[in-house]
Formats: sequence, C-alpha cells, structure tokens
Amino acid sequence: MQFTKIKFKEGDGKVELAWTTREGPDRKDSITHSLTSFDRPHPDFVRGMEAFVDPVLELLELHDEYRQGLKVQSLSINYEDGDGRSGLVVTCLKELDETKSPLVLNTPHLREYVDEENAEGFMSTAMENRLDRMQGLARDYVNGTREQGDLFEGEGDEDLEGTTLTLTMGGKSVTCTPKQLTTAARLAEVRDLHAQGLLPANVEVALRENGFWHLVEDSREGELSLV
Repeated sequence: MQFTKIKFKEGDGKVELAWTTREGPDRKDSITHSLTSFDRPHPDFVRGMEAFVDPVLELLELHDEYRQGLKVQSLSINYEDGDGRSGLVVTCLKELDETKSPLVLNTPHLREYVDEENAEGFMSTAMENRLDRMQGLARDYVNGTREQGDLFEGEGDEDLEGTTLTLTMGGKSVTCTPKQLTTAARLAEVRDLHAQGLLPANVEVALRENGFWHLVEDSREGELSLV
C-alpha cells in the first residue's frame, strides 16, 4: 500500500486518501484506490499532519511567528520508477487578516534523500520521518482507526440486553442491538472497502457474526433506516 495523497480538512473533519497496490502476475499491475470520509481521524493523525509545520517553515525560510494560523492540509506523494524513492509536496493554508480565503502554500517537490554529491532538493531527515509516520497513520485510518477509537472495536463482545431495532437497507433487514449499531451506522463505508477488496478479514468475521454481512454484499443502493 503506497499512499499518493493524504489530506485532512480540519473544519469539517473530511479525510481524503489515495493509494496504490500491486496485484496480478509478478505484481506488475498497479491498482489505484481512494477513500473519502467525514469520520474525524484519531488525534495522532491530526498531530502527525501538524508535525510538518516545523520542517515546512525551515524549508520555506519563514520566521517562527508565521506558524500562527498555518495549517498543513495535504501531502502529495509520488514514487520514482527507477528505484522507488518517494517524492513529496506539502500543501499548507495560512490564515490572513485582510481576506476571507487563506493563502495556499506549496513546498517545492522534494525527493527522498540518497548519498549524492549535490544534496539540494531532497527531504530532510525530519521530513522523511514525518512522512513515514503519516503513511502508517493513514493505513490505520483505512483499517478503521478513527477519533472515537477503532471503527470495529468491541465487535464480538457480549451484546447489550434489552431493546432491539430493525435495520433496513437495500430492501433487506436485520434485527440488531444498540451496541451493534456502531457498525451498522457505517455500512456504506464498509461496502466501499469490501468492493475494493480492502476490508480486513477480522471485520468480515465480525459482520457475519452480527448478522450484517448480507447487507454488505447487496450491491443495490439504499439508505439506512431504523424501525
């Protein structure tokens, strides 16, 4: 899983991720995947993006006071065909006093460092370390780690006793407990991951055990409703 875009809009919590995987004979086929979600990311994800502020200020030769109102919004990543080295452009937004729209700042394109005579145009060690960490955090997000914890945490635990509800989607229904609705409320996102072949195996097991899997497999569009 090689990420090509990691984007976070702090205002509405929107996360946009894009990545590629290698599949097919000899893993020569490059498959592009994308995920857009309004589930706010884990605080570590937010802090990971904020951590780029220091190396960006240093790279752009900006004074420290410029960090006020400076937000890192996205990382654009590429990989060189020859040796697979990564390249990076960091996009930041800077609030301005006299305008409603922020100033957009893009860093120059930086490549992963190699031992060459001319060291200009390469990522600093600090930048490389932050990029490695953000790719790991983005991978965690795809696998379900969000602001409120793991998307599927607690599946398989003992259900709450008492009230049950009927969930309907795409013409099919299932009876579930309030605790199970933690998963049910995100079935649309789960179906997207399943369609791309990215749903973790343990999540599928949990969905089957809780009686939701037939809703995930149904290809028909439909809104969730509770009775």
